[in-house]
Amino acid sequence: MLQKLLHGKHIRDLTSISPAKNPLLRYSNRVASQLSRGIQRSRRNLKLSRLTGPPILCNSIPKAGTNLLVQIIRNYPDVDYFDTLIIDTGFWKSNTRDSNYYVRELNRVLPRECAQGHVTYSVDVERVIQEHSMLHFLAIRDPRDILVSDLHFVSEMAYWHPLHTGINRFATKSDQLDALIHGFEYKPGLFYPNIQERLAEYLSWLDSPDVCVVRFEDLTGENAGQAIKKMNSYFASRATWIDPNIELDCKVETIIDPRKSKTFRSGKTGGWRKEFQSYHCTAFEQLAGSALERLGYE
Repeated sequence: MLQKLLHGKHIRDLTSISPAKNPLLRYSNRVASQLSRGIQRSRRNLKLSRLTGPPILCNSIPKAGTNLLVQIIRNYPDVDYFDTLIIDTGFWKSNTRDSNYYVRELNRVLPRECAQGHVTYSVDVERVIQEHSMLHFLAIRDPRDILVSDLHFVSEMAYWHPLHTGINRFATKSDQLDALIHGFEYKPGLFYPNIQERLAEYLSWLDSPDVCVVRFEDLTGENAGQAIKKMNSYFASRATWIDPNIELDCKVETIIDPRKSKTFRSGKTGGWRKEFQSYHCTAFEQLAGSALERLGYE
């Protein structure tokens, strides 16, 4: 009965409507998604004795293309997707990262399941990923475009985001962008880190073995086919349940559609040049110039 309800017309209607301005719809969507995911995971657990293979993590710096990675991975054979999202929401209440949260959630990902999230680097988290032989895809993006995407997302689209009220205390978009570069107090006693500190949490993944790093600009530009081939090769060599010589789909038009992402705005690259003023450029260079170079964008 519950299964029929979860797959019924009313639930499908709820999940197809954008909840951006309706908190009741947002809550209903979350409950429906959690119940449906719980049933699917329970079904899957019944088959675990017959399933082998490592889990999969689609990871990224926020606003760098997590959903694009997921679209590609879900196209692969015999991959399960239960909308598992690994994000340390506790950070917004304490301004501290809890590596134990990431360890606990990564340990819960099932064989062959694709999970997604923004998983910051720590030695303990890296060890768990290695212990499970997890396929780890990491999306990166020009941090200046990340800032612009973040600016419009938290100020205009995501009314529910912890930064929404705080960022909109700044009168202009230029002031808001400046705040995102330098960091700011979004609630009394709680501070959003500056761009350098935020990027630093992910940079060490670039040195971690067996991470497949993919650029957002490649996935959304002329090099999309090559980027997908890179992911296909990585997947085929590590997904133990398939023939490593299998030919996987490389047709961009049948795999990637950024508009399917609930957090998608424009997907443009280089848009920062229209939004950055000279003082934004100076501040960014002082704070995150080395990170920009480390990521290969300078």
